[in-house]
Amino acid sequence: MKISIGILAWNEEVSIRATLHSVFAQSLIRDAVTSGFEIQIVCVPNGCTDNTAQAAKGAMLAAAEKLNCPEAVRWQVHPLTTPGKTNAWNVFVHELADPQADIIFLVDADIQIYMPDTLRNMLQKLCAHPEAFICTDLPVKHIVFKQRYTLLDQISMKTANINQSASGQLCGQLYCARAAWLRRLWIPEGIIVEDGFIKKMAVSNFLTEPEDAARRLLIAETASHVFEAYTRLPDVLATHRRQIAGYIIHRWIWEFLQAHKNDAPDAAALIEQLNQTEPGWSLRLIAEQIRKRDYIRIYRILLSTRFARFRGFSSSKKAAYFPVLAVQVSLDSLQFLAALRLLCRGKLSKVWRDTRTTNQEVNQ
Repeated sequence: MKISIGILAWNEEVSIRATLHSVFAQSLIRDAVTSGFEIQIVCVPNGCTDNTAQAAKGAMLAAAEKLNCPEAVRWQVHPLTTPGKTNAWNVFVHELADPQADIIFLVDADIQIYMPDTLRNMLQKLCAHPEAFICTDLPVKHIVFKQRYTLLDQISMKTANINQSASGQLCGQLYCARAAWLRRLWIPEGIIVEDGFIKKMAVSNFLTEPEDAARRLLIAETASHVFEAYTRLPDVLATHRRQIAGYIIHRWIWEFLQAHKNDAPDAAALIEQLNQTEPGWSLRLIAEQIRKRDYIRIYRILLSTRFARFRGFSSSKKAAYFPVLAVQVSLDSLQFLAALRLLCRGKLSKVWRDTRTTNQEVNQ
C-alpha cells in the first residue's frame, strides 16, 4: 500500500519541529517495511514570512536519522510562495502527493500526534469500512493537561464537548482519506474553513446522495492529537469570527453547487468544469451573494445548528451546558455581525488572524 502524508504549514517555525517529530515517531512510519507500506511525507510551507521551510528540513532530517528511516519512507519540503491553506491543499493533493497513493493523510503543522499508533489506527479503521471516504481522530485541547482551569478554559472545553457530540465531525487538523476519492475534489477559491466543505462533499458523495455522515465519515476512537487551544479572549474572538465567515462562504458555494448539480455528473466534476471554463467563479459568487445581502437566512441556519446539537442531550446535561450554549449563541450573533462587516467591505484578508506570534492578519 502506498501512503502520502501532507503537512501544511504557514509561519510554523516554532511548532513545526514538534509536529514532524510526532509524525516520524508514529508506528506507521517506523514499521513501514515490515507492514509493506511505501510512505511519502511532504511538508508544504505556504507563503511563510519566517523560517518554517528551513526548520522543517532540519526537523525532517533529524527525525529520519533518529528513526534510521527505511527506504520505504521518502520525505521532502516543498515551499509555496502563495499563502493560503486552500491553495496548499489543492497543490499537495493534485500535484505533490504520489499519484499512485492509495491513502492520503492531511496534517496541520501546529499539532502533535498524541499516541504512537494514531495514524495506523486511522488507516485500519478506514480500510475496514470500504464505504467510507474519510477517517479522522479525536482532537484534544492542550488545556486538558493543565492542573488548574481558568473560566475561559472551562468554557472552551465545554464548547468542545458540545461540538464533538454531533455525529460525523471532521477536524481538518488531522484526517486520512481514500486517495481516489480525494483526487476528484478541488476546494474552490474563497473557502477559508476547508474542513466543513470537505465534510459536505464526503457525507453526500459530492452531492449525489442523501447525507450519511455515519457511513462516509469515520472517527477512530483510538487515535488523537493535541492542539493549542486559544486562551486569550481576542484570539478566541478572532478564531470565532473566521469560523463564522468561513461558514457563510461555504454555505453560499455548496448551495450554488447543489442548484447546478444537473450541469455535471456530481459536484466534483462541476467544480473542475467551472475552474476550467470560468476561472474565479467562486470569488465572483461570493461577491454576488454579498451584494444580495443573503444574511438573515444564513444566520438562522447557524443558530439552528447550535440548538440541534444541544437538543440531543439528556435533561441533566442540558442544564449543565445551557450557560455554555447561551454564551455560544451570544458570541455567534456578535461575531456574525463582525464577520459580515469584513465580508461586505471585501476584507477577506482580515478574516484570518495569526494568534501565535504577532497580531499580523493575513488571508490563510
